[in-house]
Amino acid sequence: MQYVPFYNATRYLFYGDVTPKKNIIDNETTFKIETTLDHRKLLSAKIQNTEKTKDRIPVIISYTDDITLSKYKYLCPPDMDLSGVIKNIRQHSSIDHMQTIYVLIHNKMMSTNRSILNIYDNHRDEDGFLYITVATDNSFGSL
Repeated sequence: MQYVPFYNATRYLFYGDVTPKKNIIDNETTFKIETTLDHRKLLSAKIQNTEKTKDRIPVIISYTDDITLSKYKYLCPPDMDLSGVIKNIRQHSSIDHMQTIYVLIHNKMMSTNRSILNIYDNHRDEDGFLYITVATDNSFGSL
């Protein structure tokens, strides 16, 4: 089970790799703000209709803290659970091993043993993407 970043699967669809930051004012990601709804629907339809990626789930990762992610667009296999996403986020970020990662979907914490397909079916956005927000906190208090 390996993640496939969007820009490798469909490089012609994206221009630049700017990490989306959480916009505190209107609670939207930069990807959602800078891309129109019709274009986002077209992107998710292309991803789901491509033979190579049709069984993958398109996920956009945003964050609330000073986290640097090397990748923020993922195509997840449907049988992966949320703990696999957390593991991948930790691998591709600047999060210290002493920090706890909290994953929020529509401002709700999800159980880490739920499959991505189950979460996607219940919480996907109208454009066809699943938006996940990442927050961190110190595991052992303030050091």
